Amino acid sequence: DLKRAMEARDHGLRPDTASLVIDPDVEWFARWVSQVVAARQSDPMAYPISSDVETPDKAGGKDEGEITADDRSFQILRINVACHPDEGVTVPFVGPYIEELRRLHQSPGPVWQWNREYDHVRLVAAGVLQETDSSRVVDLMWLWHFLQSDLPRGLGFVSPFYSSHGPWKHLADQEPARYGAIDGLQTHRCGFGILSDLQKLGLYERAMRHTHTLHTAVLRPAQLVGVK
Repeated sequence: DLKRAMEARDHGLRPDTASLVIDPDVEWFARWVSQVVAARQSDPMAYPISSDVETPDKAGGKDEGEITADDRSFQILRINVACHPDEGVTVPFVGPYIEELRRLHQSPGPVWQWNREYDHVRLVAAGVLQETDSSRVVDLMWLWHFLQSDLPRGLGFVSPFYSSHGPWKHLADQEPARYGAIDGLQTHRCGFGILSDLQKLGLYERAMRHTHTLHTAVLRPAQLVGVK
């Protein structure tokens, strides 16, 4: 944050190129989903999607790194998605949007989340993802923790390392839809940045083994047979 502030002081505040699509009509969203699904079908690994659920537990912009098992709401208010680091999209979790979200999430390719322990089970319960999709759901929060284990895990803390967007968590109460669209955008930008840093340091394979494989091949199957 301090580095960004000094850059703004010395060189002016850089404009951010991101566009936010907030609660578009269903026809627009269906066309957008069709384009993303077609791209993922042609090259699944080249087009990850970022996905983030908003629930009453997250009201007020609660730090993702502090959400625990005590946060229990399965009521999904809206879902924020991104497939490009310069665009964030958010839609309410109602009516025909749900089928489009299901089509998007079940298309081939990675699904990036920030704290999948919270989001994944809720998307499965809502039918947006299937349990068999677990191996495609990558938790960026724990990849960040592998990269920088001494730093906080909240998306708001991590984002200035990889994005020039600026703060947004303070919008959660007054502008929840705008806040949600930025959540998806920042998740996507952090995803590309974290994976790039891990690869540059030669840590990518180990990070995936000790976070993603641990979650999908060990911890999640243990939960499914009753281990808390």
